[in-house]
Formats: sequence, C-alpha cells, structure tokens
Amino acid sequence: MLHEKQNVRQIPGEPLRRWFADDYFELIVWFSPSQEIEAFELSYEVQGDWQAIKWSPLKGCHHYQIDAGEGRAYKPQAVPTLQLDSNFSKAEMRAIYQKFQAASQGIDSDIARFVAQQILRYDPHPVKW
Repeated sequence: MLHEKQNVRQIPGEPLRRWFADDYFELIVWFSPSQEIEAFELSYEVQGDWQAIKWSPLKGCHHYQIDAGEGRAYKPQAVPTLQLDSNFSKAEMRAIYQKFQAASQGIDSDIARFVAQQILRYDPHPVKW
C-alpha cells in the first residue's frame, strides 16, 4: 500500500512535490502554488521491469519504459532515461489502474482520484494535429 515519504527534497525553481511509494509503485506529484496538481509520474514494477506513466496538462498521459542505463561499457553508471512506449495498450493501462486503485487507499483521496482519472483517460493513439 502506498505511503507518503516524509522530508522530500524540494528543488529550487520547481513546483512543490510530494512522493508516495510502496514495493510496486512510486508516485511523485507536483503542485502549483494554489495546490493544484501540475503533473505526476507514476512508476511501477520498481523492483523489476521498471516502467512509468507521466501526465501533464499540456502533454496528457503517456507510458514509458525506463532504460536503467546499466550494462553499457561506455556509460557504466548512466542515469535512467524514459523511452516513450507507444505500444502500450488501453487494456494494459486498465490493469495498472486496478493495481493503483488498491494501492492508493491510504493516500490523500483527492490525489488518488486525480491520478486514477488520468490513467483511465489514457489514449495510446491520440489525435495528432
């Protein structure tokens, strides 16, 4: 079950952030000065095949594979990077939604509800203008 981490380091110049975690998920939520959610990143399978869902009002909701950067001879201590995963289906996102619903019972209900709503709105093939 997700729990909130205390004493989360705040980065000067960035919005306030709150961090929640358990053995499966990590959720970081950024807030505006008026306490509105500005963005979030929900990482999952943090102990295995690490993946992430990111949302912002301008870019919407997207799914990413996380390249840990390990095993590269030319960068043995590389920083993990997000690689957009456009093959992630709505059905797969629904499974993450269900796991998140169960894991988020102990966190702020407004945050849990907002994240869950954005996950449900995921569209693997958004219209491009």
